[in-house]
Amino acid sequence: ESYRILKREGVILITTPSPKSKPLLEFLSFRLHIVSPVEIRDHKHYFSNEELHKLLENIGFHKISVSHFEFGLNTRAIGYK
Repeated sequence: ESYRILKREGVILITTPSPKSKPLLEFLSFRLHIVSPVEIRDHKHYFSNEELHKLLENIGFHKISVSHFEFGLNTRAIGYK
């Protein structure tokens, strides 16, 4: 849907927790109760760089860039229509 509604030559920016963050987020949420368990349970899948790249590529985006930020705990993907 995002590809369909994006203008020609538009850019998509996606951020998501990386697989590396899962144990930390679950510890902060379920053990220390610092992070809302509702928010952590909402993360159904922790995408790897390769998965995000392939997902955007299969949809039709090009010039795809996928990288980590915040000590590798989050992933940013950028794709151009």
